[in-house]
Amino acid sequence: MIILNKNQIAQLENDCDACLKKNIENYIIHLSAQGLSLNSISSYISDLLKALKLYKKNKIINLDDFLKIDLNDVRKILSTFQANRSQARFISSLKKFFQYNKATSIVNKLKKPKTPKQFPKLIKEEDFLNLMNVNISKTEWINLRNQALVILLYTCGMRISEALALSWKDISESFCKILKGKRQKARFCPILKPTAEKLDEYKKILEFLNIKKEYIFINKKLEQLSRAESYNIVKKISLKIGIEPISPHTLRHACASHLLQNGCNLKSISNLLGHESLDTTKIYISHSINEIQKIHSKIMNKN
Repeated sequence: MIILNKNQIAQLENDCDACLKKNIENYIIHLSAQGLSLNSISSYISDLLKALKLYKKNKIINLDDFLKIDLNDVRKILSTFQANRSQARFISSLKKFFQYNKATSIVNKLKKPKTPKQFPKLIKEEDFLNLMNVNISKTEWINLRNQALVILLYTCGMRISEALALSWKDISESFCKILKGKRQKARFCPILKPTAEKLDEYKKILEFLNIKKEYIFINKKLEQLSRAESYNIVKKISLKIGIEPISPHTLRHACASHLLQNGCNLKSISNLLGHESLDTTKIYISHSINEIQKIHSKIMNKN
């Protein structure tokens, strides 16, 4: 499990005393044991290390000192985040670390700034059909990989982290097994015929090229495809067909919204997406209503 990059590891070695370094390493293990995704853990640790860097004051930081951080230091750190959403996330990250250490601090009294609800962009169903067969590489197996990734994200409503963690043993002709959390809780997504065919086409060309890897989605170096690489792939494909750049999460969101618009019930969508609560899934209802209102407004203005 890789959480820290080289720069972050160097920061721990150079800026933190042995006690603080060990505490952060144990904190990472604690977050992982809670069943959080690698992406969530990385965000918490990234925010924490940014706080430590700004708090450093040209000296080695020890745990006791940092847990006594005052309001002025916190305000100074918060001022480096321009968006309310970033400030809110940073406060959550800091609180989580202080709660882990059972520290009474001014940090625990901080209130997160209000952030407006943001809906992911919604693509049209016909736009997805165009996305399915786009080529952005001169290498055939890479184009098939990209197409398989796009169709899997959309038809299964997967998180990008879930798709990138998939191995070939997780895929059958009709189902895809997704493992989540410390108990490796599984959920099963139906594999539609076009998805199965595209995955099979991709797998066959890998076998022909004698490329045998555990993970389904790999890069040119034959290593597991990264989040950054996958975001770049989806962005390039969307630009190729002439729509606004989208992200992998846009495809997950589009899956849920299109299912809802075509009569699928909310509970089934929630199960497909792996939501813990129906409240999380309800965001797609409000988004669909917003889209309908926009369309009606355009029609009324034209008339």
